[in-house]
Amino acid sequence: MKNKLIAAGSATLLALGLVVTSATAASAVEVSSYCLSNLNARTQNSTELPSKALICQMQAGPARAYGYTGPINGVMGANSWKGIQSYLKAKWGYTGAISGKTGKSMREAMERAANATGFQTTPQPIDGALSLKDWQGWAYRVRINFFTD
Repeated sequence: MKNKLIAAGSATLLALGLVVTSATAASAVEVSSYCLSNLNARTQNSTELPSKALICQMQAGPARAYGYTGPINGVMGANSWKGIQSYLKAKWGYTGAISGKTGKSMREAMERAANATGFQTTPQPIDGALSLKDWQGWAYRVRINFFTD
């Protein structure tokens, strides 16, 4: 089973244009073994979000697609957040600065993206306070837009 997960994760990385490498290769993106094993995890059903697996998916999916070039390691730094903010600005009405600092308007854009999936039967309020249901919807958004089954 573990080999299937790793193979699925490797296929996803190749589809995203990422390569598993060491930190010494300057032009390739470093992907931790944990993230590689969890890129296809169904995090939207988790009751403990945001999880490290979701962070890996956020880095490899929307952050990477919108300018993040750092490691896929499950640790959100300012540059990871800048990639997420760029995605939210392009697709979900985020109007704040691309600063890498999280704030209410960024969380509201994440909530809009989460609500638009239809994953939750009842839309959640757009209030900038990310609830578990918001995180689940966001996790589903990341999955359906950047990863395949």
